[in-house]
Amino acid sequence: MLASAPLSPSPPTTQLLPLSHLPTTPRGRTHCPPPPILGRLLVLSLPRPLPPSPAMFDLDESQQLAWELYLKKKNVAVFGRAGCGKSTVMLLAIAHARRMHGGERVGVLAWTNRAASLIGGQTICKFLRVGGAALSKEDVLATVKGNAAAKAHITRVRVIFIDELSLVVARWFAVLEYVVRQLAVPCMQALPWGGCQVFGTLLGLCLFLSLRDKRE
Repeated sequence: MLASAPLSPSPPTTQLLPLSHLPTTPRGRTHCPPPPILGRLLVLSLPRPLPPSPAMFDLDESQQLAWELYLKKKNVAVFGRAGCGKSTVMLLAIAHARRMHGGERVGVLAWTNRAASLIGGQTICKFLRVGGAALSKEDVLATVKGNAAAKAHITRVRVIFIDELSLVVARWFAVLEYVVRQLAVPCMQALPWGGCQVFGTLLGLCLFLSLRDKRE
C-alpha cells in the first residue's frame, strides 16, 4: 500500500515502489482511491500547504525534489494536500517538456474538461479520439489505429502528464497505458507506457493519512 511521508519541517522522503497490477488545483473526489501508475513509480508527498509566492515557480525543498526527479526522467506521482504546490511543479515540468521535446510530443491529460483546461491539456478520451463508451482496451486500440491522425499523435508522445489521478476511472487509466504501450516501437512495448515518462498528481487526503492526522 502506498504511504504518505509524515508531516514535518524537513523534506519528505521518496519511496520507490514496484506496482504490477492495473489499477493546480486539486478538486478530486476524496472518497475515491487513486489508480496506481504502472511500472516502477517514484511517489513523492508534498504535505505542507504553501503561502502565495510572487514568483510563479519559486520552489521550496519538497517541490525542488519533485522537479529533480522529473529531470532524471523518473515516473513520478506527486500527492499532498490542496495548495501544497503539486500544480506548480507540474506546470513547470509541462513547460520544460514542451520546450525540450516540442508540444506535439507531450501529452497533458486530465479526466474532466475543467481540470484539463487548468493545465492547458485535454481529456483522456479526447487524447485517444474516442467517446466515453465502455469499450475494451483492444477495441480502443483498434479505433485509434484506424484514425491515422490519432495514431501518429500518440506515437510521437514521449512525456505524459496526468492531473488529478484520483478522478480517473481505473479502467480508462489501464486503457490509456495499454494503447500508448502498444503503439510504441516493438523494442519498447515490454516497458510500462512504452517507455514514455509519466508525471501525475493526486490529492493525498483521498487515501493517505499523515501521522499528524492520525494523532488528531
